[in-house]
Amino acid sequence: MEQPADRDEGLLRYAVGVRELRNNLSRFLAEVKEGKSVVVLDHGHPIGIIKPWPHHDPLEELIRQGRARRPATYTRRRHEPDVEFPGTDEEFDELVRGSS
Repeated sequence: MEQPADRDEGLLRYAVGVRELRNNLSRFLAEVKEGKSVVVLDHGHPIGIIKPWPHHDPLEELIRQGRARRPATYTRRRHEPDVEFPGTDEEFDELVRGSS
């Protein structure tokens, strides 16, 4: 039987029995993907927890721990900027084919 449990690191947790988890695994995994944690119970006793995989930046973690610092000139780019090509489509295709 599914029942709300307490909070773990700000994430809502559900307590669920092994049978309920097995019968509705896809549903509970979808909840984990949404950021919720699931406590697994065996005969009413907690035996484990399924929680989202932490997505963190290793550099940010080292900075938080005080083991590294960000360079003064550091900027993070998510995408390279677009480059304009002043030629025609045919010239671009020829350029691409020639560099292969």
